Amino acid sequence: MVSEAMLPRAAVREVEQRLTAAGCPDADFDARELFRLATGRDVRLSDRPLTAEQAAALEVLCTRRAAREPLQYLCGSWSFLDFELAVGPGVLCPRADTEVVAQAAAETLAGIAAPRVLDLCAGTGCLGLGVKRFCPAAQVTCVEKSPEAFVYLEKNARCALTGQGRQTENVLEPSALEQADAPTFDWGPALNALRAGRKPAYAVQPVQADLFTYWETLPEGQLELIVSNPPYSIRWEGSDNATLINDPRFSPAGVLAPKSKADLAFIMHSLSWLATDGTAAIVCFPGVMYRGGAEKKIRQYLIDNNFIDCIIQLPGNLFFGTSIATCIMVLKKSKAENKTLFVDASKEFVKVTNNNKLTEDNIAKIVASFVDREDKDYFCRLVPNDEIATQDYNLSVSTYVEQEDTREVINITELNAEIKRIVAREQVLRDEIDKIIAEIEVN
Repeated sequence: MVSEAMLPRAAVREVEQRLTAAGCPDADFDARELFRLATGRDVRLSDRPLTAEQAAALEVLCTRRAAREPLQYLCGSWSFLDFELAVGPGVLCPRADTEVVAQAAAETLAGIAAPRVLDLCAGTGCLGLGVKRFCPAAQVTCVEKSPEAFVYLEKNARCALTGQGRQTENVLEPSALEQADAPTFDWGPALNALRAGRKPAYAVQPVQADLFTYWETLPEGQLELIVSNPPYSIRWEGSDNATLINDPRFSPAGVLAPKSKADLAFIMHSLSWLATDGTAAIVCFPGVMYRGGAEKKIRQYLIDNNFIDCIIQLPGNLFFGTSIATCIMVLKKSKAENKTLFVDASKEFVKVTNNNKLTEDNIAKIVASFVDREDKDYFCRLVPNDEIATQDYNLSVSTYVEQEDTREVINITELNAEIKRIVAREQVLRDEIDKIIAEIEVN
């Protein structure tokens, strides 16, 4: 137990041991962070004993973390790009894959004066804020259904106007919704009403709504970009609702996504509302790329109609508490070529304690490959859609990007010669031993 007058390193060791016993995968890192939260000090630079208040605070934090409450929730915020975002129960914490999506998606907005962007299932708003960070002219709306998550979304939409620690002002400029001289867009009744009222300045516009019903208020086909990290493989009404098969969002594929897996329903839904030259970038569960049945038929529709622009395979074990390796699917309404880019970024990481981490260089390499669209051995390949059809519309990156063989190349001729030399040397040694034994017997 952490107690008053304990020295910092002893307190951290105590916390680390308890977290390790509780099965926390990054106990050493977590222990140092909890010490910082409880004391406001870095254990590496501190030798003052803990006060009673600090010891009590650290004990409470240790107990909560040992009960597997996420470290990010205990901290109350988590770093993302140039700023920190408020996090807590009810939202996913900003993750490395989000930075890749934000940067790659923002690249597609080059040359558009004031692109309109939607972040669906926004959570903390990190995707929408990320796009705004890389494309300041973007008019971003973040839609979140959960009341618990919306609290964090609204706070982040406001607080992201300043940087980490609030030391850098105007990291993000207020959106056009709050600027008097902003271009006039018809966003539909919901956002037009928001724009007309007085409200605090936001870096992006937060909206609490169900994404399926909210979209009914938006003008069709006027969105240059949609980004989303939707819930993976959740249930939806699907075939239980007889009207959906005729819904213009889903009917083009001729089949609905399975009721138990709404992943491709999100994708079809997003695709239907893009502008003619619009793009969608969506984080996906890997099963979406290869499962059969109705999901295969939807993938076939997307490939045959040339809507899929790129599939990016990310490394596994990027996230606290799960080793899942997610993918990014990029869709475009109007493509110039009947090819799909596959990027194998599964090895683009550095090891940090028990998790993998995408560095700035890793992210830059991934985004550059997305922009350049050129074949690179063992990393990315531009695949004709006809070839994807021959692979039964399997979109797994490993199907198309060859894995580098890192095994040692063995020269059989040289190996055989070496074996002959060893055998010859062995015979010489045996002959020498026989001579020695013969001399001993004579004597």
